[in-house]
Amino acid sequence: FPVTIMGVLKRATELALEAEAARYGAPLTIVRLTKVVSCNTQFIKNWMLEARASSPIRAFNNRSIAPISLDYVCGALSAIVKQCSTGIFHFSGERSYNYFEFAKQMAHAGLLPEFLIQEMESSREDRQIGCHDAISLGMQRTTAELSIQPQSLAEVLKDLSARLPEASLRHDAITLK
Repeated sequence: FPVTIMGVLKRATELALEAEAARYGAPLTIVRLTKVVSCNTQFIKNWMLEARASSPIRAFNNRSIAPISLDYVCGALSAIVKQCSTGIFHFSGERSYNYFEFAKQMAHAGLLPEFLIQEMESSREDRQIGCHDAISLGMQRTTAELSIQPQSLAEVLKDLSARLPEASLRHDAITLK
């Protein structure tokens, strides 16, 4: 059951789509994604710019994500299309990390300078809108039908590293350490 306003709205949309598909006898596939990260994700872009400027990189310690890469999502969607699968599928990172933990992991992968990363808390209002602690999704059906496992953080960071728009961003982050 949804536990946030955003979750309630998403589930209401899914129910409306399911009703319309049933009404017309049409097949329906619903894909539920956890946080998709890429070099174009706003908080990643901000962190890279802050690293380049040697400014503090502020990361929430009380908001969590279960990151998955855009490459992983594209591969997963391709599998759905190739197998003509219908139903509800979950694509998730293997576990949840708060943004501070994620930033630290990016630093350990050489993508950010660790000494610039600072912990901060998001406001209570931010958390009520759509964030909660239990955000990784169970993927049992997805794994059984499509043979797709939750994405590991190591794979997320590898995909992210490969897609950084400028080698200089990665170089700056490494040399600032």
